Amino acid sequence: MIAKTLAASVFFLLILPETFSQVKTTDASAPSGLDTREANVTPPVAADADYILKPSDTIELNVFREPDLTFQATISRDGFVQLPLLNEVKVGGLTIRDAREKVRRLYNADYLVEPQVTLALVTFAEKKFTIVGQITRPGNYLIKGDESIDVLQAIAMAGGFTRIANRGKVIVKRRSPSGEQTFTINTKDPRAQFKVMAGDVINIGESWF
Repeated sequence: MIAKTLAASVFFLLILPETFSQVKTTDASAPSGLDTREANVTPPVAADADYILKPSDTIELNVFREPDLTFQATISRDGFVQLPLLNEVKVGGLTIRDAREKVRRLYNADYLVEPQVTLALVTFAEKKFTIVGQITRPGNYLIKGDESIDVLQAIAMAGGFTRIANRGKVIVKRRSPSGEQTFTINTKDPRAQFKVMAGDVINIGESWF
């Protein structure tokens, strides 16, 4: 009986440290909060450093060796973002390069010593225009990323003119801080170029001839 008890004790002592070691290694290699945070962070998109940041763009901030300052924020309509420690910072209207330098200076002034800051674009602002009237597929359309399109490209996206469309008089209405603007474009003129902006409403009337 004593021999069996001693044998069981030796077996327990041999197995137990290995079991504890395995549990500790597993916990250390997968901290509970790490996967959750990484799963909620959208990877940046490819954008030139001279891209001008706009309202509704989403940016990501990283500061070397300061993981608590890793943050994603969407630019408000007036161009501001909420950043850790800094609160509101205006980055709308700045290039990515200039915004990064501005944030670096602000952290350097009051919080960190010569911080290494990276700032990247995560998602472009969604840009929509509306096209109605004598067009094959009237509706709302997206302009992707930092893409720029002209009125003829917009018409092509909507399937082209109908048979009775007035191609010489395409009306574009645009809202601006000073009020609504109206533009008339003759798309039959090959020299006519007009860039479509987010929020534009393109109306193609009917031809009487």
